Amino acid sequence: MVEDKIPTVNVVTQLKKRHYDDILSVTDYYDAFCDNPWLLLYKEIDQKYPDCKFILTTRDEKSWIKSVCNYFNDSTSEIRSIIYGKGSPLGNESLYLEKYKQHKQEVIQYFKGKPHKLFILDLNDEKKWEKLCAFLAQKVPLEPFPFENKTNTTKVPQKKRISFQKLLNYFKLSNQKKFLFIEAFISISISRFLIIFFAFKTIAKKLGSHQQESPLEIDPTMQLKAIEIEKVIKKVSLYTPFRSLCFEQALCCKIMLKRRNIPSTIYFGLAKKSSGDSSRLKAHAWLRSGQHILTGKRGKNNFKVVSFFGDSVSSSNKSRKRNI
Repeated sequence: MVEDKIPTVNVVTQLKKRHYDDILSVTDYYDAFCDNPWLLLYKEIDQKYPDCKFILTTRDEKSWIKSVCNYFNDSTSEIRSIIYGKGSPLGNESLYLEKYKQHKQEVIQYFKGKPHKLFILDLNDEKKWEKLCAFLAQKVPLEPFPFENKTNTTKVPQKKRISFQKLLNYFKLSNQKKFLFIEAFISISISRFLIIFFAFKTIAKKLGSHQQESPLEIDPTMQLKAIEIEKVIKKVSLYTPFRSLCFEQALCCKIMLKRRNIPSTIYFGLAKKSSGDSSRLKAHAWLRSGQHILTGKRGKNNFKVVSFFGDSVSSSNKSRKRNI
């Protein structure tokens, strides 16, 4: 994500001011880009990298707006306000469609006469793999064309069953990895218990210093361990017999990181439930350690931070090595 490389820069503010230098500095770290905010910067990227190529994805307009409304629902976003003029697609479908068609036309016009630089990818084309790979001069993969972020009408991750094969895979893990999975399950169970039976102000006392953020730069070993814990928590949360969503995952991660003296910050945000009723709010929680958002990354930009709790690395932890 952009914020991972320039955490001190407010991307939305820079986009509004049309100050793109800091955002474009992120392009030096990667080979490809998609989604926000890059669709706003294709001209600048083309000027910075004259030999780069661009892919414009298209689909049936009715299908597109239906997917947008299902995915974002009534959530609002400052990035979407910049792109479409309104933060939420609900009630603004015609405006979103107008901006969608306008962007498509502007991109095609900009690359007019440069077919080697732009490929228009119709997502409904049965031969999209072959055409895309021909444009990129790559071999066609054997696996089907990927299809992610399918609409989930329940808005809640579906729980999975523990199969015999998954049990076999578990027992093939190293002892260290096995214990990490067990620890994650116990920690997320404790988190769910705390959320159910204790008031937030009681839980908050254990989260760290109020309105204090943990450092963005931490020991690389700590960062790698934090990312490993993140992956385990996300897997375990799919198999718990109870709810284990953003707050449970963030609290679980906080518990496991604290046990290893790895600094982190847990954030709490609010957003309007519907664009027409400010009294209806929804909440979200996410956790950062170092420069990585470990839990609750998806959708966090739709929420305004109302509170956060962080901790820091003590001098004793900095001076001594620790087996984590």
